[in-house]
Amino acid sequence: MPQPRTDLSNFACHLAHHLPGNWHYGYRRHAAYYEQFRHGQQVWGGGPALKAIHEFVLEHEVVMEGPDWQRLYVIDRPLRRDQFLVAPLAPAANFGTDLFDEVAEPNGIAVPADGARAAAAVSRRLLPHYRDALSVLRQHAGQPPVSRTAPAVESRTVALRLGSDGCWTTPDDALSPTARTALYTQGFQHFPNVHLFQLPASYGVAEQTQRISNVARQLAPHGIEVKLHHTSPAAPITPPPRVAKPVPAHRR
Repeated sequence: MPQPRTDLSNFACHLAHHLPGNWHYGYRRHAAYYEQFRHGQQVWGGGPALKAIHEFVLEHEVVMEGPDWQRLYVIDRPLRRDQFLVAPLAPAANFGTDLFDEVAEPNGIAVPADGARAAAAVSRRLLPHYRDALSVLRQHAGQPPVSRTAPAVESRTVALRLGSDGCWTTPDDALSPTARTALYTQGFQHFPNVHLFQLPASYGVAEQTQRISNVARQLAPHGIEVKLHHTSPAAPITPPPRVAKPVPAHRR
């Protein structure tokens, strides 16, 4: 039997960080085969995750909880170590089974093992259908819709600044998933503790220029502009003028 991945928890951490809104995740290993059905039977809709649950032995799982009752089930993709499977879970609240029959089910998807790219795929292909299904389910159950705060405004500009250390940086706030993905794929490192993406100086000027050009080409079709700013060098410090000291006359 192939060994389970050891990076599922790490992947879930990156996925939760890049998904819109506040997401939390819980990693769990299965002590026995039947435990994979504890959450597996709550998968909402079809898709590759449902097939994997019934045809393979899954030795661990991640359950993610997000805003507005959203829950995601994250597992390895069997036979594809470069991908994971993400599927929506039915809401934890009690709804009659007849209500689900009237809702278009949101299916799960396969995503790449990179957290930023996976979050972009989930945000584009899974979450909109999931939110719509939850909204319809609440309406059929006679529940008021969940009030949402206005989403954060995503910047249509990526401002890259060249520091005195030779690194290009940009703040991570208001960056769209598309912009984040482009930066990741071109070698930018993310430092969430200081809210920055950074392209290291170790690449060299020619390589940095090529990677930034690649980012601009990827983002142009999405209407996102890349702007470059060079940090002004500090003014040189002028040493104080030397004061000539008088030479004492020799006594005769």
